[in-house]
Amino acid sequence: EPMQGWEDVAHEARRASERLIASRTDACPRSACSRAYYAAYAAVTSVLSPTTSHPAGRLNPSHDELPNLVHELKPYPPYVRRQIREALSRMYKYRIDSDYIPTASISVGNAKNCVRDCGLIFSAVGLRQ
Repeated sequence: EPMQGWEDVAHEARRASERLIASRTDACPRSACSRAYYAAYAAVTSVLSPTTSHPAGRLNPSHDELPNLVHELKPYPPYVRRQIREALSRMYKYRIDSDYIPTASISVGNAKNCVRDCGLIFSAVGLRQ
């Protein structure tokens, strides 16, 4: 089934992150952190204004600029925007460590925290669970 947009990407990545930590004996915490972050990235991107400007040649925000774009989410109260920014920052650190720093220790607990933060972001931006 073809993807429809960022919301669909968000849901698929979130499902993947949950499945990657579902097994007690065969969990993949690095991949779960990476997928949870990407789900959150896609969820936030899905609610940005269509008029939000992005780097030249891109249809979506860079990972570095995404937390700064959260301030544009005016329908959400300031404390919710702060929660989204803080969760994105926590998750991005684990995503970078997971994907690019092989010596970084990424536990199942870290991955569960990322999946929890992903759920927080989904709730905050009003995506169905």
